[in-house]
Amino acid sequence: MKNRRNRKRGRAVCGARCALTLTAVFLLGLLPGFLMMEQAAQAEEPAAAAAAVFEEVEIRDETGGASEPAAKPAPALYGGDGRGSIRSTDASSRPADALADSQTALLFEYFDRYAAALGALEETSLLDLFDESDPSAKESAWIDQTALTYLIELRRMSGRDLSFSDYDYGLTFEAVERSGDGLRVVLLEDQRTRFASLGEIDSFTAGIGHVFVLRETGDGWKIAAHQRFEDLQEQIEEGFSRHAGGNPEEVSKLVLDELLADAKENIAARETAYAEYRARRGNLLSTDRTWDCDYDRAAAVAYARAWTDPVRAARNPDFGRYDQYGGNCNNFTSQCLLAGGIPMDHEGDAQWKWYGEEVNVRESASGRSPSWAGVDEFYEYCLQNEGFGLVSEATDNIYLAQPGDILQFGSLGEWEHSVIVTGILADENGFTADLLIHSNTADRMDYPASAYSYSEMRLIRIFGWNEG
Repeated sequence: MKNRRNRKRGRAVCGARCALTLTAVFLLGLLPGFLMMEQAAQAEEPAAAAAAVFEEVEIRDETGGASEPAAKPAPALYGGDGRGSIRSTDASSRPADALADSQTALLFEYFDRYAAALGALEETSLLDLFDESDPSAKESAWIDQTALTYLIELRRMSGRDLSFSDYDYGLTFEAVERSGDGLRVVLLEDQRTRFASLGEIDSFTAGIGHVFVLRETGDGWKIAAHQRFEDLQEQIEEGFSRHAGGNPEEVSKLVLDELLADAKENIAARETAYAEYRARRGNLLSTDRTWDCDYDRAAAVAYARAWTDPVRAARNPDFGRYDQYGGNCNNFTSQCLLAGGIPMDHEGDAQWKWYGEEVNVRESASGRSPSWAGVDEFYEYCLQNEGFGLVSEATDNIYLAQPGDILQFGSLGEWEHSVIVTGILADENGFTADLLIHSNTADRMDYPASAYSYSEMRLIRIFGWNEG
């Protein structure tokens, strides 16, 4: 869960130049799931040896005592002649059927342009798809355009080839209804991406919520408003909020300048860390921390794979879900650690627990600590905990990661997102070149850390736990 207060819209609180030699194990459970959409737009926030080329993990049946998710077949597709398809839903009531061909074509044109531009890392304009005669629609258009431009530029700066060798996407229409003089369309987007630098590995993103308002104009149907519930979009919207009232095109330039300057500094710091890692890997991997019981990395990674889905957001009902309260990311990574044998800790001032929804720091097996679902709060627990419970170590050198470690992302000095490392991508000499992660809000599977819209990263190395 992200840590800013008084925010209305929720999101997850979440460059080496090397040829890659890759082997992998991919066991992606296809699970039932769902995403809370409009609540996320309005709710207030409540109170490891890393030298292997790709570390294969044993997928175990045990999931830390959690309920076993039910399997489902891969979802069918219909419609769509290109890279995008409409996901089949209840055949007796498909919201997509309420759209005219021209309206569906407008939405597919939007997603086709966006994905093709990211795939080629070449900017394209989205502006003509919006009703720019309306000031609010014009601002919405420039927010989307800025997000696309920023991500393309950031990926170009990464030092890795993050263009697509293959991709496709699906749209699940949740609702279509009249909204004033237009149509309001609620849908979920899922993506399958094959990044050029990852060879034959497929990366998945699921559960990206969108709300479009479409309006008929003298030039046909246009987008009058668009909300996208994803970390990238939130970064850009926050930038526009910092410069509220300005000309959208000029604000776009200001926001891009801020984010790209920050990214340049963060990428330079990672390059320095990478050089140090290559020169002193053995020394850097050592630690003076001690612990009584080892962390079961294989079990943690197996849990992460079990509770993510390529199409819909999958959530374990044995725990709360915080998508609508800033993001489910740290709740998910905490569950993974629990599945890996790290016990809940309700002793002392530094606590990490989930026994129920109520937030409390009483020294009892009740409620939940802020560190369970909060990004900064979990980091502080890792730094402060002594005695019983988790033993870990924080570092800015992400190249020391092993599967099962926790990676956190930030931008402009604020930490926003937590993910679990599920794979290591290494060069021909065995040096880590990138990390594969699994995450919630947005839900990502086997996704390269270098492709994220956040440019700042820090690593929490998980070792094990002490009995007291």
